[in-house]
Amino acid sequence: MSRILVITHFEGKAKALTSLLARLGDGGKNEVIVFYGEKLPCPKKSWLYRTAMRIDTYLFYRNMPQSEYYKTRAVENYPLWIKWGIKLRLFDLISVRNWVGRVKTHNKPDERIVNELRQIKPDWVIGTPLTYWQSHVEGEYIKAAQSLGIKTAGLVLTWDNLTTKNRFYPIPDVVFAWNELHKQELIKYHEVPESKIEVVGSFVFEHWLSAKPFISKKQFCEKYELDPLKPIYCYLGSSLSIAGKDDGVMAKGLIRVYPEAQFILRPHPSNADVFDGMENVLTGKRGNEGQIIREDAIESYLYSEFIYGLNTSAMLEAALVGGKIRIIPGLPETQRDALHFKWLDNFENSKGSMKKLLGFQEKLPSELIKDFIKNVDML
Repeated sequence: MSRILVITHFEGKAKALTSLLARLGDGGKNEVIVFYGEKLPCPKKSWLYRTAMRIDTYLFYRNMPQSEYYKTRAVENYPLWIKWGIKLRLFDLISVRNWVGRVKTHNKPDERIVNELRQIKPDWVIGTPLTYWQSHVEGEYIKAAQSLGIKTAGLVLTWDNLTTKNRFYPIPDVVFAWNELHKQELIKYHEVPESKIEVVGSFVFEHWLSAKPFISKKQFCEKYELDPLKPIYCYLGSSLSIAGKDDGVMAKGLIRVYPEAQFILRPHPSNADVFDGMENVLTGKRGNEGQIIREDAIESYLYSEFIYGLNTSAMLEAALVGGKIRIIPGLPETQRDALHFKWLDNFENSKGSMKKLLGFQEKLPSELIKDFIKNVDML
């Protein structure tokens, strides 16, 4: 039996890992422990370390062909003196880059976490997403595990995880990526050795592959007072940081353009206010992120003729269950110019095309991850 400790500072994302956690348990053969959210200690980091990580984030974005929106967002809350240093390109100096590298290399893990791992004695420590140094808890667990000789792994959590956040750090023994696009991003932007990357598919979305409607279209329409004989369109809201008030404007515009259609509006939990006063806004909850319950999501996707959206991962899951996606242009910095959004350039608007895009193979991602860990343990 292996003892596997999984760490994420996103409490809501722990639920997105349900399929993977169950598979890692291997029917009770392994013990899986999950630490998340408020259960995690806040790492104590020096001013020097925080400064080095801020500069490192600037260096990470400096030569990336990413939209200016994401580059600006990454440093907008930095101290004024760092912003001036960026403007004057002081941090582009080789000496500064070398200093940042030394600070990161010599930074020791939080002693409280080291002692905790000594008590738990895990065989593996798995961290995700490892791209938020500001609340770098999972990274501290990876560092602590490495200092104790414990095997480590990292999970790429979302499609935009590697190009809109911070540098993937620290680099564990293995990184489980969704697809070849993630793999190339890990190599090119995060300097992860190719030998440490395993492409397994999107473990976050694998449960959608077997998703089935819980109620008929007739029952669904009765529930939301829709006419089953008239066209139904679905609008997927984007996050506050991506779309802002434009989300509501776009939805209202679509309703005016297609007056004969009935619209189901599915707001993003961080941007639901823009839909206030509009009809057929689904506001049920899924987990503790305030999202729509899964049953309504499946029906919304399958019973809609078309599904509209700006930039949201909900478009991926909708396509994965067979929904027909229509992307609304209009936000170039968070659409056309965003690296992760370019994934959709070759998307053929079919379930099979989305499965291929998300890296699904003959075995499910969770099976591939479980098998990898099992094979390493047998060595």
